Amino acid sequence: MQNLSKINYMLGQRLASRYQILKKLSSTQDHRTYLAQDCQSVGNLKCIIKQIHPPLSDSKTLEQARNLVQQETTKLAQLNDFPQTPKLLDNFEEAQAFYLVQEWIEGISLKVELSNIYHYSEEQVITFLQESLTILQFIHEKRIIHQNIKPSNWIRRQSDSCLVLVGLGNIKPLGNSLAATITSENSCYIAPEQLRNRPQLSSDLYSLGLIAIQALTGINPVNFDEDEQGKILWESHYKGLSSLPSILNKMISLAPQQRYSSSQENLAVLNSCFTPLQHTYRPTEILTIAQTPQSNSVVTTLPSQIELPPTIITTSELDTIPKYELLESHLLPQQNAHKIVNNNSEIIVNKISIEQKTAFKKILNFCQSTLGKKLGIGLMIGLIFLIIYKFLEMREQQQIANVINQIELLYNDGEYQKCIVQTNSVETIQINVPIEKRLELESKCILGSASQQAAQFHYDEALAIAVKISPNSPNYQQAQKYIDDWSLNVLEKANQFYQDHGDLNQSLEMLKGIPETSPIKKKAIEQSIEWRKDHQNKAGKTIIDLCQLDSNLCSQ
Repeated sequence: MQNLSKINYMLGQRLASRYQILKKLSSTQDHRTYLAQDCQSVGNLKCIIKQIHPPLSDSKTLEQARNLVQQETTKLAQLNDFPQTPKLLDNFEEAQAFYLVQEWIEGISLKVELSNIYHYSEEQVITFLQESLTILQFIHEKRIIHQNIKPSNWIRRQSDSCLVLVGLGNIKPLGNSLAATITSENSCYIAPEQLRNRPQLSSDLYSLGLIAIQALTGINPVNFDEDEQGKILWESHYKGLSSLPSILNKMISLAPQQRYSSSQENLAVLNSCFTPLQHTYRPTEILTIAQTPQSNSVVTTLPSQIELPPTIITTSELDTIPKYELLESHLLPQQNAHKIVNNNSEIIVNKISIEQKTAFKKILNFCQSTLGKKLGIGLMIGLIFLIIYKFLEMREQQQIANVINQIELLYNDGEYQKCIVQTNSVETIQINVPIEKRLELESKCILGSASQQAAQFHYDEALAIAVKISPNSPNYQQAQKYIDDWSLNVLEKANQFYQDHGDLNQSLEMLKGIPETSPIKKKAIEQSIEWRKDHQNKAGKTIIDLCQLDSNLCSQ
């Protein structure tokens, strides 16, 4: 199979004599996504290029891949009239690779929003769900499953602050398992049935529910504890009293049949519990001034997170408040807010008390005294040392960030072995990259290498690699899910081999790679016992000691 990590990076190249590559945005084993510009459009408009490289072994495979891409582009074209998904602008084939050209959406991703704030309020989560479910409803009505719902694929468009769902068009190449398109970012949002290559419409609802829980709690789904079935335990981190948790829990049910039957039903239940909000959340909203045409009044509002009960102040009182206090009140909203009402204006201000002014004057007089000046010099010296310390600390943090970025680039390029080596290199250790971060990076690289093997149906090699992930790694639980899935594939493959060839010894050998920590090991032992009974019933066959598979079989 052709591996994208071996394809030259295309920065500056022009595809189809039209689209010039500006930047690589993301990559998996079989896909790469680029930011490009359309050199034949007015103003050289930016666009998104998705490069698809299927495993091309012969002309027949190429033709099958061509048909698959054509089917997917026909589906995506149905969404062109919907304003909250990017338009499909073009598609073409070049050098045995397929390309989709999509509209570029300028804005801020949900991933960035969640990294800049601790978490959303409940109202903001409800608004997000109402808007995102409306988008999914339209997509699902076209019988399209997104299959890659994650925070970075939700963009808040800069022009109107509306949500846009991107990431459509991630076509899975022929012969590849889902593991080929799994990345470290989206792995914790993938529904269980997707890991078995059986995605359903409700798989998108599962992913959306996890994102909503992350937005509500400020905690990445991978960091939650799980129950015996593998469902995350998150409600202890929720402080509200509404029915939102029950809706989210139904969305993230492990069994598809226990989720909402459609995004339409999901949205209907949400709207029946919560009144659709008139105000759309703007992450950049700090202080807004709105002009109303009816009265030419100016309204200044504070962020929705700050609730300050206003007190009415008459126009005459307004005249007694110095202008500098009004200015400070806009910049530094405090707890004592006063509402000033005039014929055509309404503003929130803070009235600085007399006590505050007196205290300020005392501090100023002290600073002008001899003792105050000496103390000021001491504070200045301390400040200089603090600045030096912070500078050295920032330089160290920058070095750490550079090394981490190098490792991330190796991972994104599919250079998993180099990624693992760099994570444990002397340089990485000497610049004091935190052990937790090193474990995270190492496990991500190991899991990427294992997934690469699984994508080629080498499940035994994938298991041998994945078991190296440390139990202390934040990706350990996610790795166990993959290990169980690959172990099940090994068991099915070994069982089919025994049924076809009757070779007990070789079948048992195939099962050796299943880890002891996987629950599939017990199933493998049970299957081995069945094979032995069947083998004994066949005349002329020698009984093979099953102790070679597991010591527990010696007494069977």
